[in-house]
Amino acid sequence: MIIGNQEESDASFARQALIETRPRLTRVTVEPFRLTDIPAAVDNYYIAFSNDIFNRYIGSIPGPGRSPSSYRKAYSMLRFASRSATKLMLTIDHGAAILAASFPNRNTFLEKFLEGLLKIFSMPHKLIVMPIEQRKRLEEMEMKAKQSAKDADIEKRVKDWVYVDTLFVAKGNQGSGYGSALMKTLTDQLDSSGYTCWLHALASNEGFYIRHGFQTIVSVTFGQDNPEWHEDPFVMNVMIREPKSGMAEED
Repeated sequence: MIIGNQEESDASFARQALIETRPRLTRVTVEPFRLTDIPAAVDNYYIAFSNDIFNRYIGSIPGPGRSPSSYRKAYSMLRFASRSATKLMLTIDHGAAILAASFPNRNTFLEKFLEGLLKIFSMPHKLIVMPIEQRKRLEEMEMKAKQSAKDADIEKRVKDWVYVDTLFVAKGNQGSGYGSALMKTLTDQLDSSGYTCWLHALASNEGFYIRHGFQTIVSVTFGQDNPEWHEDPFVMNVMIREPKSGMAEED
């Protein structure tokens, strides 16, 4: 799944930058995310998503070779700090790979409070700096996110499910199995605790999630009706994973 306006987009569609269709086997250590990991995580986040089609569409990440503004970096640092206080956050190599997941009824008041502060911080940028077309695309994204949950008949059930907000691997580590290590750590916990998990993922990443027990239940297309979008339309999937027992280890 999360700055041009990262703040609105993160709430609806998970961020994934994996490039791990055939991962190499790498022995890695998955650790809890710490505040000291934030600077490296933010830098890796922008690089990992610099050529991501969804982020190009909503304009939330500068393109390849372009650096994020001071505002965007500051916002991202605040958001990572907020997430570390309210979500399950896992990392490999202190920010080289990140997974963030929202558990039901976890730090609900604190999360709403911190999200409110972030919205206040981002409001001047949204009202003054953000292009009108970007606002339209963010509104489209929010509408389609809600509609996809309704179409999949999960809108009332997701409050009791775990949601994968973000999963990314730094460019230099993509293909090394970092994404699989993070996801397996999460799914092992989900299986032991009995939680259903859901996420939004680009169709290009579908195979990765299928290997970890997810299945696509509905798909959403972006860009097909927008004359201002000059690339091909692309598809975002809603995927869910029921808790399992005795599932074979992947990758």
